Amino acid sequence: APQPAPARPSTSGTLADQIAPGRLHRKERMRTMFHHGLRYSRMHPEARLVALTLLGYAHHKTGMVFPRFQPTAEQLAEDTGLTAGQVQVQIHVLTQRGWLCTRRVTQGLDAGREGLSLAIPALVLEQVRAVRDASLAEPVTETD
Repeated sequence: APQPAPARPSTSGTLADQIAPGRLHRKERMRTMFHHGLRYSRMHPEARLVALTLLGYAHHKTGMVFPRFQPTAEQLAEDTGLTAGQVQVQIHVLTQRGWLCTRRVTQGLDAGREGLSLAIPALVLEQVRAVRDASLAEPVTETD
Protein backbone atom coordinates (compact mmCIF):
# COMPACT_ATOMS: atom_id res chain seq x y z
CA ALA A 1 0.00 0.00 0.00
CA PRO A 2 1.34 3.47 -0.79
CA GLN A 3 2.57 5.49 2.15
CA PRO A 4 0.63 8.67 2.91
CA ALA A 5 2.54 11.87 2.28
CA PRO A 6 3.93 13.59 5.37
CA ALA A 7 1.71 16.29 6.79
CA ARG A 8 2.53 19.81 5.78
CA PRO A 9 4.68 21.51 8.42
CA SER A 10 2.92 23.86 10.74
CA THR A 11 4.24 27.38 10.44
CA SER A 12 3.18 28.31 13.94
CA GLY A 13 5.83 28.94 16.53
CA THR A 14 9.42 30.02 16.19
CA LEU A 15 12.20 27.99 14.64
CA ALA A 16 13.44 27.26 18.16
CA ASP A 17 10.00 25.84 19.03
CA GLN A 18 9.97 23.70 15.90
CA ILE A 19 13.39 22.12 16.51
CA ALA A 20 12.91 21.78 20.27
CA PRO A 21 12.75 18.12 21.30
CA GLY A 22 9.22 16.79 21.04
CA ARG A 23 7.78 14.76 23.90
CA LEU A 24 6.82 11.19 23.19
CA HIS A 25 3.46 9.97 24.40
CA ARG A 26 3.30 7.12 26.85
CA LYS A 27 3.13 4.22 24.38
CA GLU A 28 5.44 5.73 21.76
CA ARG A 29 8.94 4.32 21.51
CA MET A 30 11.92 6.42 20.49
CA ARG A 31 13.35 3.81 18.13
CA THR A 32 10.20 3.61 16.00
CA MET A 33 9.30 7.29 16.06
CA PHE A 34 12.91 8.41 15.40
CA HIS A 35 13.20 6.09 12.42
CA HIS A 36 9.94 7.39 10.92
CA GLY A 37 10.94 10.98 11.66
CA LEU A 38 14.22 10.61 9.80
CA ARG A 39 12.29 9.45 6.75
CA TYR A 40 10.39 12.77 6.74
CA SER A 41 13.42 14.91 7.46
CA ARG A 42 15.12 16.77 4.67
CA MET A 43 18.59 15.99 5.93
CA HIS A 44 21.35 14.72 3.68
CA PRO A 45 21.96 10.97 3.58
CA GLU A 46 25.18 11.29 5.61
CA ALA A 47 23.32 12.91 8.54
CA ARG A 48 20.61 10.25 8.37
CA LEU A 49 23.24 7.51 8.32
CA VAL A 50 24.98 8.85 11.42
CA ALA A 51 21.61 9.30 13.17
CA LEU A 52 20.51 5.75 12.36
CA THR A 53 23.87 4.40 13.48
CA LEU A 54 23.55 6.26 16.80
CA LEU A 55 20.04 4.84 17.12
CA GLY A 56 21.66 1.40 17.27
CA TYR A 57 23.59 2.49 20.37
CA ALA A 58 20.63 4.20 22.03
CA HIS A 59 18.06 2.91 24.50
CA HIS A 60 14.97 1.93 22.49
CA LYS A 61 12.48 3.79 24.68
CA THR A 62 14.37 6.91 25.68
CA GLY A 63 16.94 7.47 22.94
CA MET A 64 19.70 7.89 25.52
CA VAL A 65 23.19 6.78 24.49
CA PHE A 66 24.74 6.04 27.86
CA PRO A 67 28.34 7.29 28.23
CA ARG A 68 29.81 3.81 28.67
CA PHE A 69 28.28 2.73 25.33
CA GLN A 70 28.84 5.99 23.48
CA PRO A 71 30.86 5.44 20.31
CA THR A 72 33.75 7.69 19.41
CA ALA A 73 33.87 9.55 16.11
CA GLU A 74 36.34 6.92 14.94
CA GLN A 75 33.94 4.09 15.84
CA LEU A 76 31.08 5.85 14.06
CA ALA A 77 33.37 6.35 11.06
CA GLU A 78 34.09 2.64 11.01
CA ASP A 79 30.37 1.84 11.39
CA THR A 80 29.26 4.20 8.62
CA GLY A 81 32.12 4.25 6.13
CA LEU A 82 32.50 8.00 6.57
CA THR A 83 35.66 9.67 7.85
CA ALA A 84 35.89 10.76 11.48
CA GLY A 85 35.78 14.38 10.28
CA GLN A 86 32.61 13.75 8.28
CA VAL A 87 31.03 12.09 11.32
CA GLN A 88 31.86 15.12 13.47
CA VAL A 89 30.27 17.44 10.90
CA GLN A 90 27.13 15.30 10.80
CA ILE A 91 26.93 15.21 14.61
CA HIS A 92 27.06 19.01 14.52
CA VAL A 93 24.28 19.06 11.88
CA LEU A 94 22.13 16.68 13.95
CA THR A 95 22.66 18.84 17.04
CA GLN A 96 21.83 22.09 15.23
CA ARG A 97 18.64 20.62 13.75
CA GLY A 98 17.35 19.26 17.05
CA TRP A 99 17.98 15.53 16.51
CA LEU A 100 20.79 15.16 19.04
CA CYS A 101 21.65 16.75 22.37
CA THR A 102 23.57 15.97 25.53
CA ARG A 103 21.85 15.10 28.74
CA ARG A 104 23.04 14.30 32.24
CA VAL A 105 22.32 10.72 33.27
CA THR A 106 20.44 10.64 36.58
CA GLN A 107 20.46 6.92 37.42
CA GLY A 108 22.58 3.80 37.15
CA LEU A 109 26.27 3.33 36.59
CA ASP A 110 26.58 6.47 34.50
CA ALA A 111 24.76 8.77 36.95
CA GLY A 112 26.16 12.31 36.86
CA ARG A 113 27.87 11.88 33.48
CA GLU A 114 26.85 13.52 30.22
CA GLY A 115 25.51 11.25 27.50
CA LEU A 116 24.19 11.76 24.02
CA SER A 117 20.44 11.79 23.70
CA LEU A 118 18.54 11.35 20.47
CA ALA A 119 15.56 13.63 20.04
CA ILE A 120 12.84 14.20 17.51
CA PRO A 121 12.19 17.85 16.73
CA ALA A 122 8.66 18.84 17.76
CA LEU A 123 7.65 19.76 14.21
CA VAL A 124 8.79 16.40 12.82
CA LEU A 125 7.15 14.48 15.66
CA GLU A 126 3.91 16.26 14.80
CA GLN A 127 4.30 15.11 11.18
CA VAL A 128 5.01 11.50 12.17
CA ARG A 129 1.90 11.40 14.34
CA ALA A 130 -0.25 12.95 11.59
CA VAL A 131 0.87 10.33 9.07
CA ARG A 132 0.39 7.52 11.58
CA ASP A 133 -3.08 8.75 12.55
CA ALA A 134 -4.08 9.17 8.90
CA SER A 135 -3.01 5.62 8.07
CA LEU A 136 -4.94 4.28 11.06
CA ALA A 137 -8.06 6.14 9.94
CA GLU A 138 -7.98 4.75 6.39
CA PRO A 139 -10.57 2.04 5.83
CA VAL A 140 -9.21 -1.38 4.97
CA THR A 141 -10.55 -2.62 1.63
CA GLU A 142 -10.16 -6.06 0.21
CA THR A 143 -9.41 -6.50 -3.45
CA ASP A 144 -9.97 -9.65 -5.46
